[in-house]
Amino acid sequence: MSKLLPLSGVTVIELGHSVAAPYACEILGDLGADVIKIEERVGGDPGRGMLRLAGLEMSDRPNFYFGANNRNKRGITLDLKKPEAREVLYKLCEVSDVFVQNFRKGVAARLGLDAATLRARNPRLIYASATGYGPEGPDSGAPSFDYLGLARSGLMLASGEPDDPPIYTSGGIADQMGATMLAFGVLVALLVRERTGRGQEVDASHLGSMSWLQGLGLAARTMLGRAIPRQSRKYATNPLWNHYRCADDQWIALAMLQPDRYWTNLCRVLEIPEAATDARFTGAKERMFHCGDCVALLDEVFARRPRAEWLRRLAEGGDFIATLVNSVDDLPDDLFGNLREYVEAYKTGKNYFTVT
Repeated sequence: MSKLLPLSGVTVIELGHSVAAPYACEILGDLGADVIKIEERVGGDPGRGMLRLAGLEMSDRPNFYFGANNRNKRGITLDLKKPEAREVLYKLCEVSDVFVQNFRKGVAARLGLDAATLRARNPRLIYASATGYGPEGPDSGAPSFDYLGLARSGLMLASGEPDDPPIYTSGGIADQMGATMLAFGVLVALLVRERTGRGQEVDASHLGSMSWLQGLGLAARTMLGRAIPRQSRKYATNPLWNHYRCADDQWIALAMLQPDRYWTNLCRVLEIPEAATDARFTGAKERMFHCGDCVALLDEVFARRPRAEWLRRLAEGGDFIATLVNSVDDLPDDLFGNLREYVEAYKTGKNYFTVT
């Protein structure tokens, strides 16, 4: 018997392009919604050709950009400049639950696809928009892309070393964060509709979503007057909350928020027992005041052995909180390698899983 997913029976009409709206609808599709993607008849979603715009010829391999944002969908093409094509879309919206778009402000209205028009035909319809800066205010009509979402939200100046220029984080983080919040808003609107019988308008912006992502730093700024500053790893005030390069040029990350619980035993495992009694390092306060010296010592120690050996020694030597620093290239092998291990363990009867 097929598994009933949470949004089974919910129909979503997507008139989205690139990442923000398509990724939000992909999330809804992952949860069981029937997503019908509508594309322009000639070129389709610009995401189909995004890699060519970047100078990459991908005709001999999968289009990861489009595929990453459009699984679990059905699709049709319509020329929405034609009245008969718009009528097809109207009929779909009359029998659907959610409509999602990410046009610039005013474009949907010019096409006759604004919230008032569609919800006049179906008051239960949830109308969801992915925007750059929200539906109101002086910037509501301004265009935005992932790069600008990272820039204006402060994230570019929240990571890296204190004197670094703004740092771009690749991978569509702002687009995907906005899409996640839009999907979240749609889920809440579906719940409200169950209670009231009426649909709502939902908007999630790059700026609002990326601000929410940085809730702790933003709270520090608004409550204390200053955001959490960038911190140099060479002067980490808690050297056991830091990352270190090993002999094979691979990095290891430590995350021990109660460092005094671990320091003496860590010194034993790292083969520097004298550091446990060094007056500069005997407590968290002392290590903070001498953080440059402590980090320099740990830099030198971790550089003595390859990462795999340090991870093994830490695992065998105590209850330390540490892990490897992956690249995105490394991540699939890490994830799927563990999955294969768990599956094999399950087959052989090891108690890795609790089956309910």
